[in-house]
Amino acid sequence: MFGNITLIKGGDKPSTIDLKHSGIVLVVDLARINVLVAGVSVANTHDRLEVSANAGEVNEQSARDLLDALKFLGKLRIAHQARQTAQGQAPDNFLALDELSKFERSRLKDVFGVVQTLQGVLRGRNSGRRL
Repeated sequence: MFGNITLIKGGDKPSTIDLKHSGIVLVVDLARINVLVAGVSVANTHDRLEVSANAGEVNEQSARDLLDALKFLGKLRIAHQARQTAQGQAPDNFLALDELSKFERSRLKDVFGVVQTLQGVLRGRNSGRRL
């Protein structure tokens, strides 16, 4: 662990974080689950977060935090892939933390803190419900 950031151990991309599966997908899934619990069908993550907040499944601040987290992860992913492309490498989702500034690392830790907190809230609130 690096704070709240879990790095990949072993394999082809050791000591990296998979921005897509360990970050973006978690935010998208939280939005998807909350809107399902609210009983509403909406197609994109932004709308899902808005509807979930309006339905009281998450508070407005949490919805904003998740949206900000999604945007930040997307920007990191695009910047990482652009660097790879500029260096003649095939773009991927595996970011080494040494590619980030201290500020970006701190923000990334905040992102995972938000995700972990809201996963816990969802787990606690819906432990007896069937989706």
